[in-house]
Amino acid sequence: MAILLIHDAMVVVKFSTVSTAGDLRDSEKAKPFPPEYSERYFGEDGKIYGYKGLKVSECTPADYSQCSS
Repeated sequence: MAILLIHDAMVVVKFSTVSTAGDLRDSEKAKPFPPEYSERYFGEDGKIYGYKGLKVSECTPADYSQCSS
C-alpha cells in the first residue's frame, strides 16, 4: 500500500533575499521567511503532494533593479 505524503506549502517553502553571494553563507543576512500565500502555485489548499522530507528554499536578489525583465 502506497503512503500519500502531503505537505503544507506555508511550512515547507522558505524565501530569502540577499544583496551579495556572500550573504548566502551568512544566516543572519539570508534569514528565511515563509510565503504570504501559496494558493497561486499549489492550489486552493496550498498542499504539495508526494515528496518525503520536502524542503523548498528560494533565494532572490534584494535589489530587483538588477534583474532583467
